[in-house]
Amino acid sequence: MGKTLKKFIIIALIVVLLPLIVSLVSYKLESNKNNVFVSSNTIELAKMESKTYADLAYVSNRILSSNFLNEVIENNNMNIEVNDLKSSTSVEIEPAGQIKINVTRTVKNESEDILNKITNQILEESKTQYDALYDLNKGTITRLSAKKSEAQDFYEVERLLYDLEFKNLNMQEARISEFPKTEIKSFSPISKAITSGLLAFSILLLLLIGYGIFKVNKKQIIPKK
Repeated sequence: MGKTLKKFIIIALIVVLLPLIVSLVSYKLESNKNNVFVSSNTIELAKMESKTYADLAYVSNRILSSNFLNEVIENNNMNIEVNDLKSSTSVEIEPAGQIKINVTRTVKNESEDILNKITNQILEESKTQYDALYDLNKGTITRLSAKKSEAQDFYEVERLLYDLEFKNLNMQEARISEFPKTEIKSFSPISKAITSGLLAFSILLLLLIGYGIFKVNKKQIIPKK
């Protein structure tokens, strides 16, 4: 009886103390971690006839590409490696057809500054293409208008002019639709400790149950002499 009681006490101590130790260690490790800041904003793509800067997939891939991020670094004389910047940057396609840009860093000002530089770069690239398409349409309208009276099919030219003017009227530059905001992304040390403790307890309990089942089965399969 004394042996069984001693064994029971040891198992009980292990079941209680091991999860407690895991919880304390987890709490300590989580408490020593730096806060993580996530800065984000949302941009609405340009409205224009383009398969690049008016296309969600293209713009998303462009922002995450090493070439684009390297240009951001060079244009702003940033002291950061492109791989580091790439690992800090992510994009999400919003249900409304917009793109959300996220930058994650351990320093709040740094995450906001990087987000601002990335956003400005993509908006400037989009504006360059927007201006080129707008000017192209405008130039075509000017040329056609000058020769309209000489055209053989006057009404066809009129229709074409209307279409071009309508396109220009409906074009819209890319813009920020949701202004930047920064949130702290960190797991509560207490929550982490509780979660780790419960996980350790569950694993230990499963091991003990498994060991008990193994012993019972072992006794059953041993042939009687």
